[in-house]
Order: sequence, then C-alpha cells, then structure tokens
Amino acid sequence: MAGAANWLEGWPDQETVLLELEKEYTRLFVNAYPKAAALPYSSVYLDKECLVWGRSTAEVARLYESVGLSINEDFHDLPDHIAAELEFASHLITEQLKGDQDGPPATQHLSSIEKRFLSEHLCRWAPLFFNRVAEQSVVSFYQAMAELAHRFVKWEAQRLRDRQ
Repeated sequence: MAGAANWLEGWPDQETVLLELEKEYTRLFVNAYPKAAALPYSSVYLDKECLVWGRSTAEVARLYESVGLSINEDFHDLPDHIAAELEFASHLITEQLKGDQDGPPATQHLSSIEKRFLSEHLCRWAPLFFNRVAEQSVVSFYQAMAELAHRFVKWEAQRLRDRQ
C-alpha cells in the first residue's frame, strides 16, 4: 500500500493524478476490448465463451434480486462488473450486521446468500481479475487496490467459513 501512497505523492497536483489514473483505467479495463488487460466482468472469466453479458451476468443479477436489489439506473455498466459485485458483497455484510440485531433467521439467510455468492461466483473469478490488474498495471495505485481487494475477498470468504 505504501507504493500507492508514494505514487500519489509524486504528482504535482490532483488534476494530473486524476488524468493519469483515468488513462490507466481506460487502458486496463476499457480500451482494447476484447483484448483489454483486465476486463472487469465475471462472464469473461466464468463463462465458456469468455464474453461480456454471458450466462453468469444473468445469474448474478438474479442473486441481487433475491435480496430485493437491482442495478441503479445511474450505474451505466453491467450487473457483473467488479464494482457492482463488490458493492453487493458490501451490502450483504452490512445487512448481516444489522440482522444480528434483528435475530438469527435474517442473518442466516443473508449469510447463506453471501456464502453462495462468494463460493459460486466472486471467489471463482475475482482473484484472476485482481491478479491481472496487479500484473498488467503500470500504476502502483491500481496494483495496490487490486491487492487490497483480493485480500478482502479472501478474508471475507474465510470469515464466512469460520462462522459456519
């Protein structure tokens, strides 16, 4: 994480940093579709066809719906984008913490959904994605964020296993 902080401090102003981050974001995740360095969609990693908007995209959208969520109209990307999936994991964790106060049934239901989401979905593709980002990025900020997100997903999966 120190590398990311050092990288950020090396720029003369915020505008220049943001421009560099935008350029690297575009190179990593957008520009060269389908050959982008690290496409941020689960279907690319999980589906046999390795295409965006695959079978797993619909599966993760159904998981969102199973807890009463849908993609916000202000989010202009696919349901299986890494940002949407990490936000879903965050939602499940937050609701479980609230549920602990409401009683075991609510918590158990959300915990089972999270466990399914992690084991059948996020943990199957996110490590591959995070590794690609870390390997392909020339910006230490993205390398550090990929490492941090990877550690979080592994930690949360282990926490759920330990809780069961």
